[in-house]
Amino acid sequence: ATTEIYTLSLHDALLISTPPGRLRLTVRFRQASGSGYHAPTQLTLQAMEKHLRPGETFLDVGTGSGILSRAAQLLGAGRVIACDIDEEALQEARDLTPFCGSARALRSGIAHCVAANINAQGLLPMAPDLLRVTRSGGTLILGGFKERHVDLLTAAFACPVKEHLAQPPWHCLVLAQASK
Repeated sequence: ATTEIYTLSLHDALLISTPPGRLRLTVRFRQASGSGYHAPTQLTLQAMEKHLRPGETFLDVGTGSGILSRAAQLLGAGRVIACDIDEEALQEARDLTPFCGSARALRSGIAHCVAANINAQGLLPMAPDLLRVTRSGGTLILGGFKERHVDLLTAAFACPVKEHLAQPPWHCLVLAQASK
């Protein structure tokens, strides 16, 4: 069976049934949240569907409304950690019990799979912390940036690229954290 996420707005969820073989993710639209339909989020979800393994610890950096965290739960993550520095976003994701702060506040190697769907300007300064919190041999999923930033991000993170997803003009990189 496929583990593809099927994203619906709360309104649509009342009217539309989930296709066979899909996992239903209902999104509530609020001030700080994304819809789940934006290309960077869709690319990040696709990467998670392929690379997040059941039972793994998943870290959602910049959780916003918690779309990626909720998807990780549906995909069978053993533990989901959500963090954001925006208080409004944290209120929207409060059912996930996120914490207010950045990856800087987490211990090293805490997650098997780390996802950050932000933008290149946000990802670049976070590179050392995102690499630090990703477990040895783990996966780092970066989304929310355009083609002109692909080489810059690849160089800043200095990890092998497992997969490069694109829905122009948006891109998503799946990186392999080196085994230590």
